[in-house]
Amino acid sequence: MNNRYAALQARVVSAVIAVVALIFTGYFAGALGLAALSSIVLLLGMVEYLDIGFLPGHSLPGNLRVIYVGCSVFLFLALSFLGLNEGFTAFGLATVIYLSAVLWVLNRSTPILLIRSLFFSSLVGFVYTAILPSFAIRTLLGGNGIKWFVLLLAVVFAGDTAAYFAGLKFGKQKLMPEVSPKKTVAGAVGGLAGSVLSAGILGAWFFGSPSLVVILPGAAVAGFLAQSGDLFESLLKRTCGVKDSGKIMPGHGGVLDRLDGIYFAAPVIYLVSKWAL
Repeated sequence: MNNRYAALQARVVSAVIAVVALIFTGYFAGALGLAALSSIVLLLGMVEYLDIGFLPGHSLPGNLRVIYVGCSVFLFLALSFLGLNEGFTAFGLATVIYLSAVLWVLNRSTPILLIRSLFFSSLVGFVYTAILPSFAIRTLLGGNGIKWFVLLLAVVFAGDTAAYFAGLKFGKQKLMPEVSPKKTVAGAVGGLAGSVLSAGILGAWFFGSPSLVVILPGAAVAGFLAQSGDLFESLLKRTCGVKDSGKIMPGHGGVLDRLDGIYFAAPVIYLVSKWAL
């Protein structure tokens, strides 16, 4: 029990520090400053993926790790800060450059099934750590961007918090024990309620009650997908036999441990931000 509350205390302290950093940056540097800070954090997630995104024995050698991260960064920045047409072009370029590098850089004795595995694991990484989080940055840089960005964070983190306490109090039936042993059905339901409730409060405050017609259904979908993102990252870690994706945040783990829900929810909130007003 003491260990549980010590871990919770570490999570709270880390979360408070992160929130203060976001508020400070947003107040003094605005949406562009928040986008720059968020991008730096998200780039760390690309490096973390190298340790959890590839099956044991199928990891990338050092030179391909550098090329992979370089292509991911290029793709993320293009999708985040340029137009969508330029972003699609960047995706094509990053993909063909990286896949060509895998073919030409790997030793000639590398089994072809291993090469195929590296192809697919890498492409999943492009989608997961470059394409999906770019929607969070595009949301931030759009109209009323800071408000929508705050709503995105609230949907995910309020859902996480509600899921934790609902699971602690009522959790008996496991959700997907082979993927994430601690998650329960009660926690999932409580998390979804927390996501919708937080979106309702902030949506009415930021944009007025009429906007809730779009925001509430969008928050329900985003909250569900955020939980899917959490499960997806848990699956990656379990197949690689690691507990956390990193150690950047005490009590939370790495960037992917903390932001996995943001990655999956961001495209939905981006669409809601376009439809709600």
